[in-house]
Amino acid sequence: MITDLDSIRSGDVTQVTASSDLTGIVTFYWYLDGQYIGASRSPGRSFQLPVDDQARVEVVDSNNPAFNPLLSPPPGYPARKTLWWTRSVDVDVDFYRVEQQRASEAWTVLGIVRQLSGQWSFSLETPRLDDLTAYTWRVIGVDVAGNDGAPLVLGPETMVRTPNAPRFTISFDDVSHKVTFAAP
Repeated sequence: MITDLDSIRSGDVTQVTASSDLTGIVTFYWYLDGQYIGASRSPGRSFQLPVDDQARVEVVDSNNPAFNPLLSPPPGYPARKTLWWTRSVDVDVDFYRVEQQRASEAWTVLGIVRQLSGQWSFSLETPRLDDLTAYTWRVIGVDVAGNDGAPLVLGPETMVRTPNAPRFTISFDDVSHKVTFAAP
């Protein structure tokens, strides 16, 4: 069982080290925001995140060679959503424009996914979503002439996930030798 999880962050790289009380050959199964991302025999792993981003790293350790990390994830909820859709029946589609609406605000473009010959399914991962916030997505097929087709609407869906850690600033007073923590 994991007994401790330490992390060190430098810029956009976070190094996480797990301590296990298991003996023998131990495999560490790594999860980022509730999604399985891989296994290693090393108790350390690096993650690259934008400087202003937060993520929840969890590790499950096992010395059982039959352990299935997809069937035994730690409790948690992903902070991102993968949107999946199938090819449009319109043969003139050149690409798909994927848009997101947060809490009934204006639509914003998340990305463009090209229509490739012979490809039937498509996906796009959203950026980090806010906890307890309703989101709606739409996938719009755009033809070669730039005309929008009928949108495929996904949602609305309220995201429930581990909330971000609170942000704070730290200051040190040389005269009093006191450290002050404050909300920005």
